[in-house]
Amino acid sequence: MKWQEMSRDQKIAVVRKHLDSGLSAGAAAAEIGWVSRNAIIGFAARNGIALRSGMKGGQRPATAKVKPAPRPPMPPRPRPPVVEPVEIRAVDVWKPLPDAAPIGLMELAGSSCRWPVEGGYCGCAVQRGSYCAAHGQRAYRAVRA
Repeated sequence: MKWQEMSRDQKIAVVRKHLDSGLSAGAAAAEIGWVSRNAIIGFAARNGIALRSGMKGGQRPATAKVKPAPRPPMPPRPRPPVVEPVEIRAVDVWKPLPDAAPIGLMELAGSSCRWPVEGGYCGCAVQRGSYCAAHGQRAYRAVRA
């Protein structure tokens, strides 16, 4: 007989018989047919049928909570080295290089220097990172210890 055609009393008897014999809710659902595991679990919970020995429907076994072991303290992070400010001459920084004409933003290619100069960008061939050799020296400075 299908699960939907059974009366409530028949369902209780069938579910209790399967669960008391030690079957899980999924195995009981497979034995009964036309019903899901979740339907068996919900039905057992609503009708007080024990899913496993010593438990009423809907109850879970008590589990002991285990405290995790305390973590050892983190070692202190090393402080970054102090960098002394470097004097930069502001006169030459934004002027185009003598042998290069500035290019616009839309003309920049993957191998073009992206150093901003008056009138656009440098546009020379890239040597290091995003800049040509001359502008790379200004952009990337060595850290003094």
